[in-house]
Amino acid sequence: MQDKLGKEKALLRALYDEILKSEESKDEGMKQLVEDSKLLSAPDEIAEANIRVMFTKYLSHPPSLHKYVKDPKMKAKVIESRKEAPLLSKHKFWGAQPAMQFDDLDKEELPVGPIKKIDPKDIPPHPYTLPEDLEWSDVDVNGKEFTEAYELMRDYFIEDYDSGFRMKFSLEHLRWAFSIPGYYPEFLYGIRVKATKELIAFSSSIPGTVSVSGNVFEQAIGDYAAIKTAHRSRRLTPLIFKELLRRMQLRGVNQIFLTTDKVLFMPFTEMWYYRQPLNYRKMLEVKVLEEP
Repeated sequence: MQDKLGKEKALLRALYDEILKSEESKDEGMKQLVEDSKLLSAPDEIAEANIRVMFTKYLSHPPSLHKYVKDPKMKAKVIESRKEAPLLSKHKFWGAQPAMQFDDLDKEELPVGPIKKIDPKDIPPHPYTLPEDLEWSDVDVNGKEFTEAYELMRDYFIEDYDSGFRMKFSLEHLRWAFSIPGYYPEFLYGIRVKATKELIAFSSSIPGTVSVSGNVFEQAIGDYAAIKTAHRSRRLTPLIFKELLRRMQLRGVNQIFLTTDKVLFMPFTEMWYYRQPLNYRKMLEVKVLEEP
């Protein structure tokens, strides 16, 4: 691990050194990059997570990089360095989806328009097949099953690596978030165990409208999804996603906006959000924050 970590640090340091020589290195877009570069001097147990984030942001996201790197040799080096970052290797499932992939880094321009055109005749009329002991289950925001979905989200949505902290929402907040005007009920669904009817997975998406280069179209926004820990090794996520696409396409919706903290395919944008701690002492005690 230490050899690999050292190699990745060296690649990133070379990248930062080259970028910081740029005349454009004083603009607003550089501030976060400069702050990130300071993390390279962090202890190794902290730097490992930092380096993963950096590889994602600066080796797989051209807008963050190509704006500052003018030297063709450095650009080639960055593309070559992807081989040193298994985090950016092509994912077996997500790499086959109609989305921007890491191979697109090598292309000067990408064609404008849909990556894949959907023929309504190719849309499966029935849900995808699950393992024999499982079944699909629609979730009505006004039905009793919504409480089950809420409890599943409460216990399994956005947890840290140690399963010590989770994002908690109220039942009322989730009902409000899922039932916006014009929502599609079939975009809220889950997976149950046939024998016990236990809800072990839940996924929700809402419709939205987006304008790209003057073209306005409807898309789905997938934000809330969770699978119980005991079933996460069963590769249910690809099935849940494929089923969502099927339901979307039956509605004539062919695009989806996803956010994730994992590298599934090449991100086309990034976002940051900031939290204001209300009780520093408590957060230090439970180790959400670390002392500087």
